[in-house]
Amino acid sequence: MSTALLERPVVEIATRRQLLAAVGTAGLLAACGRPAATVGAPAGRTRSVTTALGTYDVPVAPVSVLAVDSRVDLETAVALGLPVSATSLRPPAAWVPAPPGLPVLKGPIVDEEVLALGPDLIVCSAEDDGEYWPTARLQRIAPVVPTSFDVPWRADLTAIATQLDRRDALDRVLAEYDAVAAGVRERHRAALATRRVVIAQWRPEAGTFVVNTAGRLQQQVLTDLGGSLFGSERAYAADQEVPLETMSEFRDADGFYLQNTGTERSLATMADVPVWRELPAVRAGRVVETAGNVNYGSVYSAMQVARDLDALFALLG
Repeated sequence: MSTALLERPVVEIATRRQLLAAVGTAGLLAACGRPAATVGAPAGRTRSVTTALGTYDVPVAPVSVLAVDSRVDLETAVALGLPVSATSLRPPAAWVPAPPGLPVLKGPIVDEEVLALGPDLIVCSAEDDGEYWPTARLQRIAPVVPTSFDVPWRADLTAIATQLDRRDALDRVLAEYDAVAAGVRERHRAALATRRVVIAQWRPEAGTFVVNTAGRLQQQVLTDLGGSLFGSERAYAADQEVPLETMSEFRDADGFYLQNTGTERSLATMADVPVWRELPAVRAGRVVETAGNVNYGSVYSAMQVARDLDALFALLG
C-alpha cells in the first residue's frame, strides 16, 4: 500500500504577501518592545488558557483546526469534537474516525500552507519545537494547544479537554475506551492474570528487535486490562534494541504483540529468522501483529491496542 501523502496545496501570491506582511509586523512590534501579535488571533468569544506555551486566548468555538501530527494531535482533536480541517506527516490510521478526505500536508510544516488553511486553532505536540512541531512559529499564525507524546494518553487528553472546556466530549470518548477495555477484561480475566507477553518491533535493516515498554501506549493499555509483560522485558527502556542472539531469553513468554510502524506487515518477513521462528510462542502461533503504528497515539490508538490484545489473549486461553 502506498504511503504517499497529499501534495502541498497551491498557495496564492496574495497569501505569500500576507505572510510577509505578518512577519514584518511581528518584527516591528518586537522592535518597539511590544509583544508580537498572533497573525490569526481568534475572533469571537475566547477563553484564557495556560499551557506549556504560556497563557493566552483560544476560541471557544473554533471553526478550522489544524492537527499538526496525525497521531496524538489528530486523535486529540477528533476525540474532543474539534472541526479539523487538515493534518500532516501521514494519513490518519484506519481506526481514527477522522473526517473523510481530510487533507494531509507533507512535513515539515510550511507557514504559507498553514496560512492558506486559515486555522483559528492549532493542535501540535510540544515535545520538540523543531521543524516538524514548530510550536513557537505556529503561535504567530493561530493559538496552539500543545499535546505531549511523553504524558500518558488519558492524562494528556484530559488536560486539553479541560483547557478547551470540552469535558462532555472527553467523558463520551473515555466511556467508549473504558467499555472496550472492560469487555477485554471480562473475556480474558484468567489469561490476563497468568499469561505474560512481549511487546516487540522487528527492525530487519538492523537485524534487531525493539521492545516497547517504559510507559508506552501499549504498556498503558496492558496495565489497564490487568495484564503483565514477560519478566525480563520489564527491565528494558522504551525503544531498547535487543540483538537477535539474545532473543532466546524470551523463549518462555506466552505470546508476542508485534508492532508495525508502517503499512507493510512485518510478520511475513520474519519467517526466515531462525531465532524468532524457534520461539515456542511463535511456533504455536501465539502472535498478534498490529495493523499499523500504535507506538504513539491517543484514545483511538489505545482502543486499537485493546482490540489487538483481545485477539492475543484469546490465543493464550
